[in-house]
Amino acid sequence: MSLIARPGQTLKIPVTTLPLGKEKSITWAPLMGSSDIVTVTQATPTTDATVTAKTGPGVDNNVTTLVGTLKDKWGVQRTVFLLVSVGRPIDDGDLSVLLETIREAQKIVDKANDDILNEKEPIYKPASLSALNTALSTAKLALDGPDTGYAAAHAALRLVLDGLEFNI
Repeated sequence: MSLIARPGQTLKIPVTTLPLGKEKSITWAPLMGSSDIVTVTQATPTTDATVTAKTGPGVDNNVTTLVGTLKDKWGVQRTVFLLVSVGRPIDDGDLSVLLETIREAQKIVDKANDDILNEKEPIYKPASLSALNTALSTAKLALDGPDTGYAAAHAALRLVLDGLEFNI
């Protein structure tokens, strides 16, 4: 079993045992005794166990293993492993749309640069290409920012892409 968390995100640990409700008796800990990647909050009678991905250098795009220990209905201690990945999932709504738009814009910029190097006139006007380069750089910076900036960065880049003027 595994979880994917963004830096700073807190997730419920999705482990259930039978009979239902016994998951509160599972004790969770990082495999190596401590973790620079996540913190774990144990379940109480009224709350679920959670894992929170830490933030900071070296946390994004990292992984750790949590070990859950519990006693089964016969009183035998059992172990459950949970892999926790910290990063930004590529199929994540606004992020995937932004990445696709960045790829589209980058292809146009690369083609224009190739045309210039081969002494051909680019198909788009220089002012349009300059605006596209600026918007593309800004969109790439948004990838390192908070998730809330993806939609706005996509909209700004899409606006420039849709407004490119051809050299006629």
